[in-house]
Amino acid sequence: MPPSLTNGGGKIVGLMVRKTNYSFERHEREKAKAAKKAARIEAKREKAASKKSHLAEEQNDDSSKDPLKL
Repeated sequence: MPPSLTNGGGKIVGLMVRKTNYSFERHEREKAKAAKKAARIEAKREKAASKKSHLAEEQNDDSSKDPLKL
């Protein structure tokens, strides 16, 4: 055992067990989950917007190539 953790007589000193705080830990987990979900939704929105603009560009390109197409 490292000498810094003992008082010379072999007894362990300086180690304190923290008191659990279940509601805080649950709140932190829920906050992390909500942040992850929000990031996922934002990525979906960006992907959808990108896809929509890409499709719109393709339609504009296609319509300008064929003058008979309405």
